[in-house]
Amino acid sequence: MTTSRKRGRRPKSEENTLLVIKRAAKDSLAQAGRGRPTLRAIAERAGVDQALVLYYFGSMDDLYSELALDGMRELLNRKALASPTSPSFGSSLITAIFDDSSSSSSRLPFETLFYGAIAGAQFRPLLAKLISEEMPERLSLDRRSKRDQLAVSLLVAQILGLGVVRHILKLEPVASASIQTIAKEYGPSLNLVLSRAR
Repeated sequence: MTTSRKRGRRPKSEENTLLVIKRAAKDSLAQAGRGRPTLRAIAERAGVDQALVLYYFGSMDDLYSELALDGMRELLNRKALASPTSPSFGSSLITAIFDDSSSSSSRLPFETLFYGAIAGAQFRPLLAKLISEEMPERLSLDRRSKRDQLAVSLLVAQILGLGVVRHILKLEPVASASIQTIAKEYGPSLNLVLSRAR
């Protein structure tokens, strides 16, 4: 049983608390490596009670869902991805998502997106909206076109598939290959999916 989340516009102090908890969750994720940090670890890092985390987010899965959605939007806003028609776009996208050399806690680990996608009912409609409405426009595609929506969905499927093979299943040689090598070899496949929609 999850705690009911607050609805409606929040006072500024509450918005600050939400940001503190999210930042603590991201930092905990970065420190935990491939695992999922506990509610207790996140609450301690944020300097709040565990019950307060659940009060704002409902459950750990809901918190992961919000982090995953925030991470995807942050990813789409990156300067390196500003030219979706560029021949290097696919490689840039892979590097932006999977660059293991980045030690920044602001980088959202792939596991967060993966767990967010399978977490439950709350994240899936948000992800569907992002794929069907926001991503086509940012990729210079027509969000009203079923063909373009299919292209975006296939792009997301390829990214998730690559992440599962590399980070969840850890299948060789993909798991140990450098992200630069993977971006070079696999990036053109992502470009091909998008080019067929144009």
